[in-house]
Amino acid sequence: MKNKPRKSNCPCNLPRGFQGEDNLRGDQRFVIGDEVMTREELFEGKERFRRERAKIPFGEKIKELVNLQKIASVWGKKKNVIIWKLR
Repeated sequence: MKNKPRKSNCPCNLPRGFQGEDNLRGDQRFVIGDEVMTREELFEGKERFRRERAKIPFGEKIKELVNLQKIASVWGKKKNVIIWKLR
């Protein structure tokens, strides 16, 4: 009796681990949101995202950090979260 690949919880109903012919060649594929991509495409996208973020001016990065601090203070309901004050 052959083992059938288990179904993933993904709404697209793709088999877990893509037990197909691509996987035999070592081309692992990942489902992220609505996209299916190879490991290489995943890391290329991460590198492209990192380069785009690096182009953002320093002041904008600080403003984003302060916004994240505000979110963390409300979401975590902790009083000891420091929120920087900007001029």
